[in-house]
Amino acid sequence: MARTCPHCSAALPAIIDGYCPHCRGDQPPELRVPPPEPPSPPDPPNPALEFARALRALTPRAFVTPAVVLLNVLAFVAMTAAGADALNPKNEDLVNWGANFGPQTLDGEWWRLLSSAFVHIGAVHLALNMLVFAGIGPLVERMLGGPAFALVYAASALGGSLASLLWDPVRVSAGASGAVFGAFGALLGVLLVQRHTVPPAARAVLKQNGLGFLGYNLVFGFLLPNVDFAAHIGGLAFGFALGALVSRPLTAEGATGRRGRVFVGTWVGTVSAVAFALVVAVARPSPVAAVRELDRFVALERRVIENYNAAYAKVARGELPEVALVELIEREMLPEWRAQRERLAAHADAPGELGNHLTGVSGYMKLREQGWEELVAAARTNDAARARRAHALQRQADEAAKRISGPPNGGK
Repeated sequence: MARTCPHCSAALPAIIDGYCPHCRGDQPPELRVPPPEPPSPPDPPNPALEFARALRALTPRAFVTPAVVLLNVLAFVAMTAAGADALNPKNEDLVNWGANFGPQTLDGEWWRLLSSAFVHIGAVHLALNMLVFAGIGPLVERMLGGPAFALVYAASALGGSLASLLWDPVRVSAGASGAVFGAFGALLGVLLVQRHTVPPAARAVLKQNGLGFLGYNLVFGFLLPNVDFAAHIGGLAFGFALGALVSRPLTAEGATGRRGRVFVGTWVGTVSAVAFALVVAVARPSPVAAVRELDRFVALERRVIENYNAAYAKVARGELPEVALVELIEREMLPEWRAQRERLAAHADAPGELGNHLTGVSGYMKLREQGWEELVAAARTNDAARARRAHALQRQADEAAKRISGPPNGGK
């Protein structure tokens, strides 16, 4: 039904401001129709989301990231199925499954530089690394393309392992942390080189997130024990360099030239890794000889202690005269023991935890040797005071033996 002005009876329009447009008569409230509210402005675009959609168009499928995660999980399942502890595997298990360990890596098992990136020190270590990698991996993979991202992962793993050897060649090092840091390094490398094809707002968000992650983890990685800080730095450096080298403009035209960059990056990465390996080999002579001497010490100690205990038991049962035990110590045990201690002393300058371990073993051997010497002297002179001193030294040697640690701690 048409509305009319009560003053002039003229037809009223659909929207009025409270007055008749014809006579300007004041209209009652029931005839007033205010104009509609203007529509609310649309939400401002999220630069990171818009950039992610553009990257998805450039690289629709990110297949390297899930493949790497799957390989890491399968390696961990196989290791635990073989008997390794799922939460705190022993160093021996880690080394058997491909962890990076200088005495074996530097002795020709160079494949450990890469295999160690798929071996993890417990379920928590695996979960943390894979969660972070699954978060950053698809983004960087779409920036670089699958083949280039696979190259960055492998190169970062190698760089991290080599840096770990350079820092401490006897650390048992395992985990994908170096490669994860390499992914963040590659992200920063791409943002630096291809900054003109990344929207400024998206570049600011990604740079802030990348630097925030790296800063937080580098600081706490340096402060916390048993964190392979050197591997993080090595992986970051290789990832940054390779990411910057193989990156292409983040446009449809740039994506067509990725294959050539991968070829160049493979050669550069290979030459860099080989050169770094030579630096490590020269700067950190192989600790293989020291480890072999430790193995000889373990075998000698087992044999000597068994022979001593067997002879002592016979003396206690009256089956062997005491002088026979003294001659066993003086003529057989002590010469071998001294020679082995001197061979170990030749490696006293071994680096890192190996040097600490050798110091502990040498101290133990010296106490045991002094105890046996006092025991022989006490038997030859029938000196009760020297006999008591011999027993005291043997007790000190037993305590020192308990303090000798096993292989170096694992590094994540």
